[in-house]
Parts: sequence; structure tokens; C-alpha cells
Amino acid sequence: MRSLLIGLLMMIVSGVPAVASGGETSDSGGGDSGGALVARTIQTYEQVEEVRARMYEAVGDLSSEKRAYELALYELKNEPKTAKQVHELAKEIQQQGETLQRYKSQGASADSIAYCKKRIRDLTLILRAGKLQTPQERERFRAQVEPKVEELAARIREIESPYQAKMKAIQAAADEDNQALTELIRPYLKAPESTYPGSKVQHVNATVHMAFGSGNWNDRSDRQVAWAHIRIRSQDEIQDYHRKNLLDGKYPIQSLSDGSIWVWAGNFLITFVADDETITGEENIQDAIHQFIDLESLAAISEETEQVAAGEMIE
Repeated sequence: MRSLLIGLLMMIVSGVPAVASGGETSDSGGGDSGGALVARTIQTYEQVEEVRARMYEAVGDLSSEKRAYELALYELKNEPKTAKQVHELAKEIQQQGETLQRYKSQGASADSIAYCKKRIRDLTLILRAGKLQTPQERERFRAQVEPKVEELAARIREIESPYQAKMKAIQAAADEDNQALTELIRPYLKAPESTYPGSKVQHVNATVHMAFGSGNWNDRSDRQVAWAHIRIRSQDEIQDYHRKNLLDGKYPIQSLSDGSIWVWAGNFLITFVADDETITGEENIQDAIHQFIDLESLAAISEETEQVAAGEMIE
């Protein structure tokens, strides 16, 4: 089973505990249902993102420190700061320090406190670099800071290595499903013959570990008229306020503008972007998306996906 394979691959990577996976899903292949494939895609994506989040957490402090030194080095490319600029920057650092004390006394969130500390460190190093007036002073500062950036980068790479290996293992186990996911999506991206006779769908592809697919449409003269990105996600990500703004009374709209619409069809978050001005405008694009994408069928696959995820179907 795929979840077992992923688990075994992840266990060979030392130093990082394996991510717990959900119930077993069927092996990929010709008999695999669309719902099972989508459920497995979501599971794979969530496993990768969990590992990525833990990696970022593990290197977070080091990355912030490295960024602060990099900002200081970048400051050396600018002209030395004037007395007024130095005063203003010093005042901002003082204000951030006062904010930090207030956050601590008020019991603010750890994220707020951490952001304030990071901001103080960034500004302090920028001020140190900006105050240096002569080329000799600036070169000495550079000579001190550059090795620190290199050291921090090496430590970050070392810490990230087992996490990167784990993500690659998950990806390798899922890659065999990429073509199946592409073929699952392809029939639901339609050639809009009524609007663009002779038009065609092009460059349809999908990647399981990213839970992402895409395609674009060209008219008969090979001019692009629209494109779409399709993200496959748990429906838990649909916010309540998106459900209050529905396309056709069914599909939650996440974003709408004259040139694009982000809309949910079950587990599929679709970004549809119009390149041709005849289908732009908020009203037009809401009508046009139906000519290009079969939202109803994608939503139907998602009903099966939810059953698979809930363990109600046996593949």
C-alpha cells in the first residue's frame, strides 16, 4: 500500500521522526477511482507540507539571524546614512523595544514577540552598517559579517538535509501517480467551441506531491485566451466567508476580479484567468469559466473523495 511505502521510505531518513499517515489507500493503477486518487493526492501533499513546516520551524531562528546579516550586507551597497537617517532608525529601534516590553507585559502571542525581536535585530544591524562612513570601515564590517552568513547557511543546510530527504522520499513514492492525475483532470478542461471555434486545450499536467495541475487554452490562431491552475486540497480549507459568495449557488468563490476568479469545486481550488478581453469583467468571467472547465464533474469526484477519506469506500 502507498501509505506503507511512504512510511518505510520516510523511516530510512535518520534524525527526523516519520510523519503519521492516515488509513491505507489502494495502489495506483488502471482500476484506481478518481476519488481514491484525489484522496491520496491530498494525503501526500499534507505529508509533504507537514515535513516542510517542521523544517522551517527547525531552522527558523537561524534563518532569521542569517537574514539580518544579509540585510546589513545589502545596506553596505547604499550610501552611508545621514545623521537624520541614523536618528530616525535609532528612534524606530527604541519604539520597537518599547513595543516588545508592552507585548511581554500584556501576554501577547509568542509569534508577536518573536517578530518584534527579529525586527529589532534587523534594524540594529542595518544601523550598524549604515553608520559606517569610510570605505575602510565598511570593508572591515563586511569581512566580519560575510563569514557569519556562510556559517549560518551551512548550519541551515545541515539541519534541513534530513527533512529534504524525507520530502524527496514522499515525492518519489507519489511520482508514479502524476500521469494518472493529469489524465484525471484533462477531460474536465474543455475546448470552448461556441466562443472560440477551433480552440484547443494545451499543456495539461499535474503533480501529486504538489497537489497541483494546470492547463491553458489557445484559439485557432494559437493565441492564448485563458489559463487555469488547479490546486487539490482538503475542503476544510474553504473558509466560511467564501461559502457566503457562491458561483451558481454551488461553488464557493475565494476571489473575483475583472480578469480572474478563484473558485472551489469540491476539493479543487481553481484559478481561472482570462487573457482575452471578450471574457473579462466580473460577470463575464463567471459565465466563461463554465465554457472552459467542467466544475460539476470535478465536484462529483470530490464527493467520492470525501467518502474515501472517511473510509466509507473500499478500493
